Amino acid sequence: MSTKDQEYDLVTNDEYDTRIPLHPDEAFTYGITFEAKVSFLFNLIQFIELLLWLALELRSTFVVLLTEL
Repeated sequence: MSTKDQEYDLVTNDEYDTRIPLHPDEAFTYGITFEAKVSFLFNLIQFIELLLWLALELRSTFVVLLTEL
């Protein structure tokens, strides 16, 4: 008996079968949404606050230097 005549299933568990789609086709019309954590956002906010503080300090120092002249 040749292998062409035999029907066989290589994947015993359907969860691991890549031929079965995980999402319906309608989901790709509007996109699949998911939640993700953005860890760099907090660091970016802190960096911006630091830059603003530095700009204020430099501005006040510059004003003091101008008034002393």
